[in-house]
Parts: sequence; C-alpha cells; structure tokens
Amino acid sequence: MTHLTLLELNPRTRACRRDISDPQAMHRTIMGLFPGTDDPSPRRHWAVLWRVEPADTPTLLIQSAIAPDLHALTADYGSARTKPIDGHLDRLMSGMLVSYRAVVNPVRTTRRTHHPDASPGQAVIPAGERAAWWQRRALGAGLGLTDPATITGRPDQRVRRGERRLPLYTARIDGTAIIEDPHLLREAITCGIGRAKAWGCGLLTVSPIT
Repeated sequence: MTHLTLLELNPRTRACRRDISDPQAMHRTIMGLFPGTDDPSPRRHWAVLWRVEPADTPTLLIQSAIAPDLHALTADYGSARTKPIDGHLDRLMSGMLVSYRAVVNPVRTTRRTHHPDASPGQAVIPAGERAAWWQRRALGAGLGLTDPATITGRPDQRVRRGERRLPLYTARIDGTAIIEDPHLLREAITCGIGRAKAWGCGLLTVSPIT
C-alpha cells in the first residue's frame, strides 16, 4: 500500500525552520516517523519520498509504503493528514491527460567531472539542456509531454558527503502529459525519479485533467 501524507508546517517553530533550510535535517526528522529496520537503506525499505511545497504556509509531502507515526513530531510542528493513494494509482490509464509536478536532481552520470563541487561520477545538466533531459526522463516514466515543461531552478543547498559539503542542485518541474505507459508511471511514482531522494528529490505527483 502507498500512503501520502500532507503536513502543513509551522515555520514559527525552530525545528521547522531548521528542517526547511537543511535537507539532511528534514531527512532525519522524516525517517524518525518510521520503524527501525535491518535494511541498510531504511528510506528505500519504506519507499519514503518527500518534498516541500513552498508557500506562506509550506507543506511537506511524504509518500511511503506505510503510514508514518506522526505522534513522533512535536504538537507545534504542523498539522497533518495521511491517506492511501492506491486507488488513485490504479485509475491512471493509458491515454489519460494529467498534470504533474516533480522536484529533481538534474545531474547525469559521467566518467569525469569538471565541476570542483560535483560528486564523483556526476555532472550537472546545464539549464539550456534540462528541457530535453526532462523529456527523456518523463518518457521513461511513462509520460508523453503535451507541452514544454516549466522548469524552475531552486536555490542550491549543501549536503554532507563524508568530510565534504557538496551542493545539492534541484529543479521543480511542472507540466501536462499524456499517460503512455501506466505501469512505468506507477513505478516512477512509487520508486521516485533520479537521484538525491533522501534529500527531497524524486517525488512525482500527477493529477488527472478532466
């Protein structure tokens, strides 16, 4: 079963401000809502994906294989509701027109990198190439784009890799598409797209356009 939790954050609290500004802190807070496991990747084990929707009252979306234990949060952290979305996923059919949103980590695998801050084996996709890059990724996720996506670069943040603090490149992508392969789309929704999933990237949400 797949669950989606919408948590309206309270940025007046210190914990919320810390988590919103630090993806590693947010990751720790979110994973504290799930049981321990012997799996070396608890995030993957519980299929946890998340992203923050910016607004005057920012909303944290958490998608997971089980419902999170929201009692682990302080009462003033925010207000939340959780619902199963399996019915929504089952209704995604070939030929359906949908709107979508995703926050992604726009990098590609490379044998060498010329960027001093990039992770080994990764290269940042230039802004001018991101539309074509996303079109290929969307097709791999079962979506045929009906118009050029709106790609909004987001402020770079820093995450720790070993003893280094590296930039986290993210972009929010919005648009409309035709579902070409519902199986691929459901897999992309439940497993996420691309890299940096622990840090708020990869969650794809779609809504039918009627």
